[in-house]
Amino acid sequence: MDNSFELSSKLLGERLKKIRTDNGYSREQLSELFGISRASIQNYENGERSPNADYLVQFYKHFGINLHWLLTGNKAAKFQDFIDSVSSPREEVLLHLARQMDSRTLNHLIDFLMDVYAKK
Repeated sequence: MDNSFELSSKLLGERLKKIRTDNGYSREQLSELFGISRASIQNYENGERSPNADYLVQFYKHFGINLHWLLTGNKAAKFQDFIDSVSSPREEVLLHLARQMDSRTLNHLIDFLMDVYAKK
């Protein structure tokens, strides 16, 4: 495994923006979802400020992106930890079905599951 990486606010911001846009979110939508200002998201994405740990955890939970990859850009780590964390056949079925969905449908499913979880 290649452990070389560059810890850079600019490169981190580029990765944050790519994940957001690849999943069809505007800065306004992410701002509402995560409860932070649109300007903060813009500053993170432009590398003008580094996001705090709370933001990174929310980002990880919402998009399922490996934090090591997000912080370092190490492509070998992008999804490895996430895939290795599947621990039951039911989780594998859920993951398999989610991978078949388009991003809009997947986002609706995630919103639904987050609402169910929040009501616990």
